[in-house]
Amino acid sequence: MPFVGTTVARRRLQPIFDANLPAHERESALAAAVEYYRGDAARGGAPTTGDFASAGVIPGKLIKLGMLLMMQRKYTAAMGVLKKARAADPWNFLTHQLIGYCLEATLTPEWGSEVQLMAAFNTSWAIDAPWHLQDWFWLMPRGYDGFKPHRVDYTKASMNALVPLLVHHEFRSELGHYADPYLSVLSRSRAPGGGAGSTGVMDSKHANPRALVSRFAKQDVLVLRNLLSPWEMQTVRAHYKEVMHMIPPGGDRFVTSCTSDRLGYWLNMRLKPVIETIAGQRMHPSYSYLVKYYGFEGNPGLKPHTDQVDNEYTVTIAVDWEPSEFGPVPIYFGHNRLKQREQGAWQSEPKPHERTKVDLHYGDAMLFRGRRHAHFRNAYPLGKNSTNLLIHFVKDSYPVHQNRWLHNQAHKNE
Repeated sequence: MPFVGTTVARRRLQPIFDANLPAHERESALAAAVEYYRGDAARGGAPTTGDFASAGVIPGKLIKLGMLLMMQRKYTAAMGVLKKARAADPWNFLTHQLIGYCLEATLTPEWGSEVQLMAAFNTSWAIDAPWHLQDWFWLMPRGYDGFKPHRVDYTKASMNALVPLLVHHEFRSELGHYADPYLSVLSRSRAPGGGAGSTGVMDSKHANPRALVSRFAKQDVLVLRNLLSPWEMQTVRAHYKEVMHMIPPGGDRFVTSCTSDRLGYWLNMRLKPVIETIAGQRMHPSYSYLVKYYGFEGNPGLKPHTDQVDNEYTVTIAVDWEPSEFGPVPIYFGHNRLKQREQGAWQSEPKPHERTKVDLHYGDAMLFRGRRHAHFRNAYPLGKNSTNLLIHFVKDSYPVHQNRWLHNQAHKNE
């Protein structure tokens, strides 16, 4: 039986993360939750520095209040609350991380760099730490610095999307999710329909993660249904609609793309545990790639190809499509395992009986090994577009000091 306090908190928190409620109702629920947690923290008494016996669970209550204030975008007020939590428990790293997000959102970084923060906390272990600690520390392979334009509006928009996703995850126990929701997605996973090895949708009563791992090892592809919940997907989709116009134009008029944007790479790290579970080995995030395909006249779609060396494992997430009746927009995956090359290459289009059409709805994802299998998207009809987020992973043995260009130069004659 859940604790009464948890049940009360759940009733107050669930409307905040209900994608079916109008925005004003969610905002009202958030304001009510802030007042509830403010009173809850006050009822416990004021914490004193270092005195954990008298502080009791107050640091935890202050952290929760601080996170809800961050969701209200009251970052300065949140910092005040979180600094009280830090005074009571100076070694709670989540508190420091949340303060860091507040500083980022208000454009007032107090830490000169993540390296200084690592030195202050002696966190040489951070590479192997849980995802919520890695956001400060993981250094991407050289050459992937991400999309960091000197724009205040981009930074604020990124934090206004990232913070709610973080808070949603941190409140998972109060919301009744006692297991990591990104691992529970395995119960909704299946082999792609229409191809060899299709097993149909597996539900939580019949899910066998070990069988999924075995199946992925044989087929190199797995559909992850509702990898992102409707509320999370709503947040992600709204963010990318907001910032799409901020992305500098590239050399291809048929796409708008962005490598390792702030939210995309954060999700890259966030989803690492479930990808490692399915792959059966340790992984490192490589980079994220946001891409919007346009149905302009003469667009080629995405031609059949195999991927580059830093795309050992790829997750493609359906973010959006326009107009709404256009989706879901399929991706095609070739069944035949091709000879793996050191560089990506264009491939011939797999014949109909040698490929699988995969329809991904909002929040669905497909995990696949694109270096081994040809995959493609058809040319888009005139005036129709789709937005997708690809997050890439490399094996633990990948030389992270070497970017793709250096690798390809070393293997250009192969």
